[in-house]
Amino acid sequence: MKRKRRNELQRLAKVLGIDAYTSSFLDIASQVETLHDNKRKTLVSLCEDALSDRRGRSQEQVRVAAVKVLVALFPITWKNIASWLKRDSERSLYEVHFSLFCFLDQVPQLKGASGFEFRVPELVENYLKEVKAESAHAAWMAGDLLGDHWEAETALSVLSKTSQRAQFAAGRLGAIHGLSHLLSRLKSPKRIATLQLLRLISENDRSKKVRDSAKLVLEHSPENQTF
Repeated sequence: MKRKRRNELQRLAKVLGIDAYTSSFLDIASQVETLHDNKRKTLVSLCEDALSDRRGRSQEQVRVAAVKVLVALFPITWKNIASWLKRDSERSLYEVHFSLFCFLDQVPQLKGASGFEFRVPELVENYLKEVKAESAHAAWMAGDLLGDHWEAETALSVLSKTSQRAQFAAGRLGAIHGLSHLLSRLKSPKRIATLQLLRLISENDRSKKVRDSAKLVLEHSPENQTF
């Protein structure tokens, strides 16, 4: 196992020129900018191979290294990323989802991704709409990405919709978590409207866990006393 992990990391490092696990995301992004298209395509293939191996993606070093490189290659990899976010047959895949959401908020800082930032909230919205389970806290991190790290208006639009319309409780819980962070960045009347939405969810959602989650957010909000 250790040898396989070492080999996967060494292959990435050989093409990239630096250690993807220990290097910062922005250092990886800067390094990617210096590479020719053929090397970028090789990196995509190496990342896909690393994540496709169940034992490989279960290892934090391999998974995080591959995810950081995939995100640094955005937008040429956004379809790869979208594909990984649809795979949900086991926990290790949700761990990939969690790792992706840890770094996708960095896309606006990528020079090559200018004009493609909209793909990130689109990916998050699609994920929250369909995610079936809370495994590996992936849905929680999806909500956190928008609520804590994305432009407020877009985040509010996505999280408001998914907090009500996500097919499964996991997605609605993730959206509510995002809204709990977003509240501190909203000004009236949007903040008040969001609190009103959370009250409706706390009273009407079909899942007790979702209702309780919304209630908890309301309980920690000073404005709660005005409702």
